[in-house]
Amino acid sequence: MSLAAAATSEAQVDRLFARWAGPGRPGAAVAVVERGTVAPRRFYGQSSLEHAIPIDGDTGFCIDSISKHL
Repeated sequence: MSLAAAATSEAQVDRLFARWAGPGRPGAAVAVVERGTVAPRRFYGQSSLEHAIPIDGDTGFCIDSISKHL
């Protein structure tokens, strides 16, 4: 992926997740995988609203049932 294409992809992801961005908002972590390569990795909002902890690359998520095979 070219640098221009990566920047465009990141901007598109940022627009899709804009409502989760910023302090005081429950958040999300997004990774786009293209041909086996993680092409943007973006973090939005907070993992704990009570403690104002932002989501970052080290945030763990409990995904339970959505990780099961159908």
